[in-house]
Order: sequence, then C-alpha cells, then structure tokens
Amino acid sequence: MTEMDASRHRAVNGHVLALVSWILLLLVSGTLLTALLERWHDTHPATMRNHHYARGWLEHAGEARPRGTNENLVVLIGNSQGFGLEVSDAQSYARLLQDHLTRRWGNTRVLNWCLPGATGQEFVILAARAQRLNPDVLLLVTGPGNFDAALGEFDAREKQPKPWLSDVYRLLGDPKVRRRLPRSFLSQYFSLSDFVDGGLSNTSKLWRHRHVPVSWFAQFRTFQQFEPSMQREAILWPLRIPGYTPQEAISAPTQEDIRAVSPTLLNHYLDVAGKVARHRYFVVMPLHSLRRRDVTESVSAFRRLADHPNHQFLDISALVPDDSFITPTHVDAQGHISIAGTIAARLPNSLSTVGAP
Repeated sequence: MTEMDASRHRAVNGHVLALVSWILLLLVSGTLLTALLERWHDTHPATMRNHHYARGWLEHAGEARPRGTNENLVVLIGNSQGFGLEVSDAQSYARLLQDHLTRRWGNTRVLNWCLPGATGQEFVILAARAQRLNPDVLLLVTGPGNFDAALGEFDAREKQPKPWLSDVYRLLGDPKVRRRLPRSFLSQYFSLSDFVDGGLSNTSKLWRHRHVPVSWFAQFRTFQQFEPSMQREAILWPLRIPGYTPQEAISAPTQEDIRAVSPTLLNHYLDVAGKVARHRYFVVMPLHSLRRRDVTESVSAFRRLADHPNHQFLDISALVPDDSFITPTHVDAQGHISIAGTIAARLPNSLSTVGAP
C-alpha cells in the first residue's frame, strides 16, 4: 500500500469514526433529553386534568386505566368549561360529580377528558378511545359551536380544514382507535401527515414532546412565528390555577357560535359514542344569557339531532345564573357546584351491577 493509499484509508476511517461518534452523541443526547422530559412530566401534582391541556393526549387519554372489577367508571368529554382553569382541581365539576356518584354508587372514578378549544373532531376521537375502557357512563358536555357546520359540511373540493388545536389526533396512531371511526370521518379529517406524526409519537417519546418547550418560547413574540400550533399554552398550567384571570369580556358572542349545526359531524360522534357505554348523555353546557340568546336556534337543532335513541339529551344551558359566569362560557366555583349536582341528579340512582359490562 502506497503512502497515498494509506493516507486515504486513514481519512476514510476518520470520517467513519466521526460519523459513528455523531450518531452515538445524538442517540445519547436524545435518550437523556427524553428521560428529562419524562421526569419533568412525572413531577406534576396528581390531577384529573391533563397537565398540558393541548399536548400529552397520548399519555392522558391513551394510558387511562380501564374500568376495574369493583368500580364504576364515567368518561367526561367536553371543552374549557369542564376543564375549569378558573377553579382548583377539587372544585371542578368533574371532581364534584365523582364525589356525588361515589356517595350514591360506591367506588366511582370520573375521567376528565375536557379540552379547552376542543371541537367535534376531538370529541369523536376521544369517544373512540374510550371504548377500550368499557365505562358505565359517557358524558359529552358541550355547546353548539363545537359542532359548527363549517367543521363538518365543508366543500370536499376545497382544501381540507386542519382542525387540530391539540395533539388528540395522535391517538389515531393506534390502529384500534382508527378501526372504531367511520371511514368518512377519517377521509375528512385524518391526513397522511397525521398518520406519520401519530406513528412517530407512538415510537418516540422525544418526538411526542417536541412541541412542549417550543410552546414556552412561543410566549415571546420573536419566537411565535416558529410555533405551528394555534394553542399558546404555558408549560406549567397548574401554576395558573386557582386565580384564573379571564381574557374574554362578557359581551355579545362572536358569529362563529350561531352558524348551523353540522349533522355530519354530530352523527359521527353519535355513531362512535353509541358503542362506548351503557349510559350515554349529550349535554348542552351552561351559557351566559347573552351567549344563550344568540344560540337558541342552534340549541334547538342540537335537540332535534342529538335526541338520539342511543343517547339521553340534557339541556342545562340556562342552569347557571349570569352572576356566576366569569366569561360567557366559564363559571365560578358555585357554577361548577350547580353543574355537578344537576348532572348527578339525571344519572341513574344505581347501576344494575358494579363492574358488569
């Protein structure tokens, strides 16, 4: 071997060694970063609500424990009112409802799957995810704006809407969840990029958490252009409760809340949810009178479409007095007490057999 050949051989070996070193460094760094993120998630206090309300739905919903032999299980799906940023976890109507039902039924667990900003698409996916848990009761508490016609009756020839304000769509990475969804739902809302993202999220926790630190940087105007999410969430939301400061004045609602209800999207939910639990409820959430006044027709459409043989329809939109509202849809602690008591009163006095399918 000539000196030139030996030099080239050493150079090649050097490049290979450098490449291997970089790969090992990336793997070690990724492993350490994943471990740190997991440790960070584990440091949050125990709560019924998702620690990162727009993120982490693979963990919060995906890892929920199925109903036990000696317990009753209620799955609550809804939006920001049920999430209850304005109150502590113990004051939320999900926790109060759990207390009511435990006194009545015995050992009862309520899963709070409420998500601020959620719309019908997320509700459909969460209902499909709930089937695995075999709950006794499925509750959807929402308003007509979350099944707006613009979300479900769009022109298929136009660009499909991108509804995801959260990572709930990553639950679609589970083939069992996809099988429980109507084909027409998947064709409308589930794109190839969602499939790839969901698969990567199931494979890599580092990929799953990649938006979390970015969401912190997105608090600063300079970095907002790099954050693709419309949901500007803080990392440690528990630091914001109680003492929630509303940003929305109680005033006339926006036009987006008074469009027609989408029968297509609503039927997607009813079809999927109809296979989830023995007792299924479709609840129109409390609204401030100014908001309620302008959605009267939408609520009537809800009643016609959602008063389904497989679901019990409950309209509590006028339940909470105006002085208990913080915003047109968020209520104070007394409002949460009223909601929990009213829903509990409409549920069965007893379940025939605890733990029975």
